[in-house]
This record gives sequence, structure tokens and C-alpha cells, in this order.
Amino acid sequence: PADLSDVEKSNPRKVLAKWTEEEGCALVLYLQENAAVAGDGLNFPKKYFNSASQHLKKKFPNQHGGEKTDSMCSSKWTILREEYSAVVDLKKASGFTWTDEHGAGMTSCDTVWKEYVK
Repeated sequence: PADLSDVEKSNPRKVLAKWTEEEGCALVLYLQENAAVAGDGLNFPKKYFNSASQHLKKKFPNQHGGEKTDSMCSSKWTILREEYSAVVDLKKASGFTWTDEHGAGMTSCDTVWKEYVK
């Protein structure tokens, strides 16, 4: 495409997708609208990631980085689910608190964190 930089044109490797928070939210909202087909485990059939990719192309015509293909959307969904599960686990663990604004509110030096990651 004409909008690629010279570095991107000379590099034969695929350009990685760069997700903005808004694009990630749009993916989640799109999949949420189709959650019934995914079942309890929220494991969507591949065709839904293809349609999610098309939805993102229409909603964000000037995406940065590589194209958000069906496999990129599937990978992003997997990562978001893993991050969500980690937060749920932290919220349930003794000694932790969580807020959307401040996260766990601790550093890697905190004793509670050191005990948790053992």
C-alpha cells in the first residue's frame, strides 16, 4: 500500500497489528453482540473473527500497523481473555485489591506480590 513507510516496504516480514484501546473495545463489543454463538467458554468460530476483522476495517479505515486480520482478531481476543482471567484471579486472592483506575496498586517489590508469584 502507498501509506507504508520505506522501512515497512523493504521488510519482507508481516507488519504487526497495532491495537489502540478504542479498537480493542470495538472488537470486544462486536464479539459481545455475537456471544450466543460462542457458548459458555466464549470460544468463537473462526468465521466470527473474519466478520470482526471486516467490522474493524469499516469502523477504523486508517488503522496503524498491520491489517487486523481474522487471525489477529482471534489472537487479540485470546490475550484479552487471559488478561481478564488474571485480574479475576488477583481479585480473588488474599491480600489483593483491584480497581479499574489503579489496577492492583502495587509494585514488584511488595511482599504480597512476591508471595503470589512464587
